[in-house]
Amino acid sequence: LGVNALLFKKMPYDPAKDLDLVSIAATQPSVLVVPSTLGVSSTDELIALMKKNPGKYNYASMGAGTISHLAMESLAAKSGTTIVHVPYAGSGPAVTALLAGNADVAVLPAAAVMPQVKAGKVKALAVATAKRSPSLPELPTLAEAGLKDIQADAWMGFVVPAKTPDAVVRRLHGELVQILADPEVRDKLRLQYMDVVADTPAEARAVLAADIERWRPIIQKNNITLD
Repeated sequence: LGVNALLFKKMPYDPAKDLDLVSIAATQPSVLVVPSTLGVSSTDELIALMKKNPGKYNYASMGAGTISHLAMESLAAKSGTTIVHVPYAGSGPAVTALLAGNADVAVLPAAAVMPQVKAGKVKALAVATAKRSPSLPELPTLAEAGLKDIQADAWMGFVVPAKTPDAVVRRLHGELVQILADPEVRDKLRLQYMDVVADTPAEARAVLAADIERWRPIIQKNNITLD
């Protein structure tokens, strides 16, 4: 919702003007992962390996312009490393590339990679979130390795057309917050590595604005476009 305005030169709508946010319902962390065969156990070790062999390693993404692409480009920029991008058609093929040894590293949604992590085929090094995820509290953040402001968590939110009456937005928000407070709902989301947010419309808008400003320099520096 945020980065599309940066990735497409022509958009049929403007998220900032044509949509109002009701609430971010939940967020799922993205996880920095490597094949177990790569022989690294931390983000610091991975960066050291890439610095020692610039351009030797490649990373898999869910496709050009996706959060997994932008997160790895941000990691490379902030760590001063060079790595080759190989886009795949979704998280499934990207994970398959890791398992087959065709990709050396990736930042992918937790739900896509944690089954392979638990099976010992892929190693999780960190989460790309502002703070440790309640779903994966054992994993450090990239910020803990000195890589600040790489927040690649995927959030799911509720939006309405701009100029929707305030009373309607308030009613929707109140009902959604109540539903998301239900322990059964939270438990089902947690099984998918999703953490409930249930923030206010103003807080959700601030997150969207921060996302756009966070990814703008990465998209511009790498000339990433989808049209």
